[in-house]
Amino acid sequence: MSSKSFAAVLLLLIVGCSSVSPPFERDTTWGRVLAISEEVGNRTIEVVSRMDPKIRNLLGTGRQTHPTFDIGLNKSCTVEYLDGYTHSSGMVIRTVPPGWEHLLVHEMVHWHLVSYWDTLPYVVEEGLACLVSLDLWSKKTGTINPPVMNDLSKALNLTLDKFHSVKERETREELTLAGMWVVETLGLTKLRKLSKRAKEQDLQRIPAEGILSALP
Repeated sequence: MSSKSFAAVLLLLIVGCSSVSPPFERDTTWGRVLAISEEVGNRTIEVVSRMDPKIRNLLGTGRQTHPTFDIGLNKSCTVEYLDGYTHSSGMVIRTVPPGWEHLLVHEMVHWHLVSYWDTLPYVVEEGLACLVSLDLWSKKTGTINPPVMNDLSKALNLTLDKFHSVKERETREELTLAGMWVVETLGLTKLRKLSKRAKEQDLQRIPAEGILSALP
């Protein structure tokens, strides 16, 4: 699986942008949709209505609050690739070039990673969001090669801020691929158990050594 194919959906670039007033606003069962156009707004509702139940079922999550979907309203941003992020109130997809729906599903996974799931190390959370969005939105082919264990140990200790402070784009791709390998290797059942155990122990994150010791 080529890391290049993930570059568009893995990176978060928060920069100053001017936003535009949403011509499309609608409250739905799944949250409030604000979009650059009626076409994009209706497409957002279509994707969310189809994917939200699947994500909830796969993760076994029951998040009660509903997000705001901010889609394409930062069109004036100068970005070279598809870009988005999730925050406490919802998610933002800055621009809507072809393929933006895949990123929307990716960010929806992040939104639903609450309760015990929020104890995942950041690179594992990112890897999980990538794999779930791939499984649900497109066919996943091939396998991911295991990272060097010493590098994996360092990656598992990264915080969100440290991850995004890495300047080289390809390095961040490699970190995310390491997280994907962990998810593929351990599987959701084992990750769920590790996450719940960390929550019960009042830990903010599963310790890196906890993940490493669980790997075969």
